[in-house]
Amino acid sequence: IMFALDMCAEGASGDTYEQMANIIAPGVERDDLKQDAAYFVSLFEDDTMHIANSVWANESIVGKDGLNANYMSTLKNYYSAEAFSEEFTGETVNKVNEWIDDNTNHMIPQVIDDTAISSSMILVNCLAFDGSWEEAYEEGRVNENGTFNGINGEEEATMMSSTEGIYLENSSATGFIKPYEGDKFSFMAILPKDEDVNIADFVGNFTGADYMELYNSAQYTDVHTMMPKISFEYENDLNKTLIDLGMTDAFDSGLAQFDDMVADPDAHQFYVGRVIHKTKIDINEDGTQAAAATVVMMKENAAAPAPVLYVNLDRPYAFAIIDNETGAPVFMGTVNTTK
Repeated sequence: IMFALDMCAEGASGDTYEQMANIIAPGVERDDLKQDAAYFVSLFEDDTMHIANSVWANESIVGKDGLNANYMSTLKNYYSAEAFSEEFTGETVNKVNEWIDDNTNHMIPQVIDDTAISSSMILVNCLAFDGSWEEAYEEGRVNENGTFNGINGEEEATMMSSTEGIYLENSSATGFIKPYEGDKFSFMAILPKDEDVNIADFVGNFTGADYMELYNSAQYTDVHTMMPKISFEYENDLNKTLIDLGMTDAFDSGLAQFDDMVADPDAHQFYVGRVIHKTKIDINEDGTQAAAATVVMMKENAAAPAPVLYVNLDRPYAFAIIDNETGAPVFMGTVNTTK
């Protein structure tokens, strides 16, 4: 989500940018935003993790070169974003979805539909992860007749057990870390101590400081663990969530300031029409496969229609015959009657 919003924020200014920055990276200087993005793009990109960004311009609205060249250069140089420009049609929708499918290891084949055709510009971020456990779950460690206490009560589940080497604990949670092959990524489990707490409420109140406290509590000791084998998909329209977090102006066609996105701000005033996020994750005996795609659809604030003007020469009037080059009258007269 953050990469897509980062790319959007690069074209924002004024209160629009400040509101976005307070969500994306509070306290981070603007010039550091793209530097951080470039760092993480290069840091995460390897055989296990893949990051891809793209920007799609609708030529039927903004023209062939309607996007700001400096903005496009920033997306290319710091976000490694691919750029596409064409008149949006149903085929464009297919191309965007195919691009997402290719860059999510074919885990997310479709995010947008034909409603995207009216967008002025589309920003896309994809993440794909395919990690094998450093120590896979052996057959004797997999119980297909296990149970999981879900929000709707006890349910049947395939439970996987192992002994791991890193235990985590702070005042609100316990957990463990299970490494993937390659020593670059690990799975971090976080289990609330309060068995009755709603997990959404727990996560909502679990601050960055809480996370770091738990992570830094690592004890290198044996911990016996169990977790379910899972596979699920999630999709959400993030407009309301982002507005509730304070990113209000970006969605307001009268307040949004995205002048840095376009070559001619007087001709094109963008605002965020929709933000869609979709994820899929599989955790099994061999490892974890996960993918996420975030799409930001930019709309154009249509200028107020030009007033329909009338000049009815149905009463006395003056006229002139003029030189087209200089505008100088070569003959002038008045009309008081048609008779």
